[in-house]
Amino acid sequence: MELANIQDQPAFLTPMQCAAKLQLSWWTIYHWISSGKLGTEQGLRRLGHKRMIDWNALRVAIERGDLE
Repeated sequence: MELANIQDQPAFLTPMQCAAKLQLSWWTIYHWISSGKLGTEQGLRRLGHKRMIDWNALRVAIERGDLE
């Protein structure tokens, strides 16, 4: 049985965890969400009442310059 690479699996983080990884204020992440810059295309997901962010999709969006 072949195991999938852990980097290939989506890693869902809270906005606060993403802010810490990006060395940004968590207010910046919430501003991106409220302004519409950070949406489902950039990795935002709703799980019940929580908002989670797909870290891999967010990294790609940042590299493309979607959040500038």
